[in-house]
Amino acid sequence: MSGWHWCRRCYLPRAVLSRATTIPRTATYQYFANIIWNTDEPVLNNGQPMSIHQVNYRLAAIADLTLLLELVREFHVHEKLPFEEEIDRNVLKHFLTHEFLGQAWLILQADEAIGYILVTLSFSLEYRGRDAFIDELYLRPQYRGQGIGSQTLAFAEDACKVLGVRALHLEVDFNNSNAQRLYRKVNYQRHDRFLMTKSL
Repeated sequence: MSGWHWCRRCYLPRAVLSRATTIPRTATYQYFANIIWNTDEPVLNNGQPMSIHQVNYRLAAIADLTLLLELVREFHVHEKLPFEEEIDRNVLKHFLTHEFLGQAWLILQADEAIGYILVTLSFSLEYRGRDAFIDELYLRPQYRGQGIGSQTLAFAEDACKVLGVRALHLEVDFNNSNAQRLYRKVNYQRHDRFLMTKSL
């Protein structure tokens, strides 16, 4: 895939990468519901410095269902993933109303929704506790290449620590070497095994 967008439900072969996390001694989950991230580090696009705009992350609620569904549709259409509005609306509604399944955040810039990140929760004996998967991360095309994707990954990691997550996983296509380099740079490790899936 190109740009800042991923999805677990895809038909291309891909590697699974993980990053172990540590749980902070004191943290408040609500802190991550609406936060502004800034960075003083320069971001390069084709070797040229770019400025990073303030980005807000707002925890998605059932009131955001229509907006979130619109973003999901954009992502699935772009990636040629299945999308059926009524079915996906019901799936999203179920996800947003059952907190134990995970969390979704809207990525906002100047109060405009420019993307979303959806993290699902699970449990792992290997990682000795709760783990999580970045199921979908999407930025609208005009907002890519500005460092927002990197900021969003950092936000997701901190939010997962607050939720008690010990390891965070994501998927990347085997032929997407640029993304693989980025993930390794931020300490995601590749496993020497394949992810295999069977629909039930």
